[in-house]
Amino acid sequence: MGSLQTAAELLNCMPDIACFAKLMTGGIIPLSTTLASNSVFESFIGDSKALLHGHSYSAHALGCTVAAKSIKWFKDPQTNLNIIYEGTSLTEVCAIYLKLFSSGWL
Repeated sequence: MGSLQTAAELLNCMPDIACFAKLMTGGIIPLSTTLASNSVFESFIGDSKALLHGHSYSAHALGCTVAAKSIKWFKDPQTNLNIIYEGTSLTEVCAIYLKLFSSGWL
């Protein structure tokens, strides 16, 4: 399977904070997650440094169950026919389609 799973990886950048919503459940069941770098996470450690904003859709029991199954299916070549196997990068796939498009095949 290709190693790129997010736009940040494609752009070769690592944001300090990244929010993902609808990604793991297809938007059917509410679930979101916020990922943070260690430096951001560590800035909230301690009694006086509480994160004052709660996440409305984090730890939704049904959403977490659906997300776990979705991730399993996403990584399984039997259920995800869009998996690009190792050795083919997204830019290589785009180059193939660009060539087909410019030649009139698409």
